[in-house]
Amino acid sequence: MIERKLTKEEFEMEFNKLYEDRPIVIFGGGEVGHRAILRMEYLGLKDRIVCIGDNDPNKSGTTIEGIPIMNKSEIVEQFPNARIAITVGNTTVAEQIRNDLKKIGFGDFISRQAFLHRNEFDGIREKALVFQNGKWILRQIVVCITERCTLKCKNCSQLMPRFANPEDLDTDEIIQSINSLLDSISYVQDLTLLGGEPLMNRNLTRICKEVGEQKRLGKIKNINIVSNATIVPNPELLEIMHKYGIMIMLSDYGKLSVNMDKIQKACDSADVQWRYAYLGGKNEVKIQYWSEVGDLTRQDFTNEQAAGKFKSCNSVYDCNMIYRGRYYFCSQAAFMAGLGIIKAEDNSFNLLQNYDSEELKCEAYRRYMTEEDPIDACYYCDMHGQVPAAEQL
Repeated sequence: MIERKLTKEEFEMEFNKLYEDRPIVIFGGGEVGHRAILRMEYLGLKDRIVCIGDNDPNKSGTTIEGIPIMNKSEIVEQFPNARIAITVGNTTVAEQIRNDLKKIGFGDFISRQAFLHRNEFDGIREKALVFQNGKWILRQIVVCITERCTLKCKNCSQLMPRFANPEDLDTDEIIQSINSLLDSISYVQDLTLLGGEPLMNRNLTRICKEVGEQKRLGKIKNINIVSNATIVPNPELLEIMHKYGIMIMLSDYGKLSVNMDKIQKACDSADVQWRYAYLGGKNEVKIQYWSEVGDLTRQDFTNEQAAGKFKSCNSVYDCNMIYRGRYYFCSQAAFMAGLGIIKAEDNSFNLLQNYDSEELKCEAYRRYMTEEDPIDACYYCDMHGQVPAAEQL
């Protein structure tokens, strides 16, 4: 198992192990293990997972996404020739698990990087929406619920400081947009509520109830709130987050994140999951740098250059966004439309449009997701260089 950053050749060698004719065991029945199962379903390989291993005796005999959880003795008895992907957030614990498994005869492990991360070495983005084993699976969706924020970051990728009159977005429209999207797919792996600072939205508890019910129905697998750790969630919100298993992802901006400790303590007391934003666990290195956004002027890109940017852009896979009733391939496109720099109707899919039938709406959305032409935002996109995270204006 390789835990350092992989070279292209190492990644491809590890990634290709997934497609060889061997049973696969995921060891770790927590958040990362769940995400690993969803990743395998996205790749069309979920049926290769024979079980989930976990050291917690209380988990034995239960299931995650229909896959049984077993202890080490059961695994070695039933699947002695399995490859094992160790999927826990803490690298030290992962190494200990690997050593324990080696002692009982296992020696073939799959790197977590290859197992959980997309293959982007060839410059071709993976698809946000895929059809696997009769299911339409959406990798993720970010939902903007407010333009208001407690900070004013110079290089905010969401462009929030540029809004002259930021506001909470219409709650009914937010919920209707999410439900419209979910009607067109089998499920979305990750739904993230974002701003601005989402805890500024006065109706966040209601929004969490609505998406929580969709999670209960299996239409959403994971729900996250991304916060800059300046506002402590109120008890009612924490209760709803606990009920539906909603996680808060905390961006640690040092002294700017004035309520970091209070939020973590409140979450721990309410049994609400938290972790640092964008990273794999509480012991990981926190983000210190952002990309410089640029001045949002149209660049002198040829059509071929813009097409190349769109084709290889990670945001088309990772940053799909719902904003004001529309589905965008990237958040910058959404907020550039909100600022009037580009036209919303030319750069998004209208989730609130009426169709003669549900089938026609689903077909229209799925067809939109196959488009490969660059959007107008590609001609403005000029992120370059690194700048300190959360520099204030």
